[in-house]
Amino acid sequence: MCRLTEEEQRLLSEAEDNLRRAQAAYDKLAPLRLKETFEVTSPRKLAQRQKRRTLAPVESNSQPKDVTKNRETRKFEQRSTARLRTLIYGEPPKASPSMEPPELLELYQKLASIDVFASRLEVTRQTALSLLKSAGKDVVEEISQEWENGSSLRDLSSKHGPLPQTISRWIKSTGRQIKPRNSNPKYDQSLILKLSAEKWSINRIAKHMGISWATVRRTIVSNM
Repeated sequence: MCRLTEEEQRLLSEAEDNLRRAQAAYDKLAPLRLKETFEVTSPRKLAQRQKRRTLAPVESNSQPKDVTKNRETRKFEQRSTARLRTLIYGEPPKASPSMEPPELLELYQKLASIDVFASRLEVTRQTALSLLKSAGKDVVEEISQEWENGSSLRDLSSKHGPLPQTISRWIKSTGRQIKPRNSNPKYDQSLILKLSAEKWSINRIAKHMGISWATVRRTIVSNM
């Protein structure tokens, strides 16, 4: 067995002392080391880091796919709804704007509503009106004629779909005049003027006709 020289024995003793001091310092700092490890690797932070690492690459590349997927999903739902309505209500398949004019006219005649017709073609109301007009049917004019024949705006709205205000705007666009709702008085103006000419007082006329004093006065003044 090789014996160590005095110098080697001294160096070995110093190394052993240094090792013992290092181990003592390491053991003394162990609580601080454990605390730092816990703070960095706590379950909550680990979960957050893992989530960021997992989602970051996906989010950067998934949006176009999601948009495409949503668009395809909507188209599929629309087709499924159309088939379901056909089975339940016996409705014919949706028409196409590329249909021939006779087919468009026949479909509109069957549906008898511009909004339902537009919905069936999956186009806007204005596009549906244009398609029918190019096929020889002026829906706005026909609705206006129905109004002239006595149909109210509310009835036309229930039949064709647009709001009464829209129906009114269509009728006015043809040059026809629609009086305001309260433009026709609910009292006999000629009777007021007649009684006034016979020297009846305003109060007496108002009481006799069951209307207000202000209404009688306004009627008389406006016809002077």
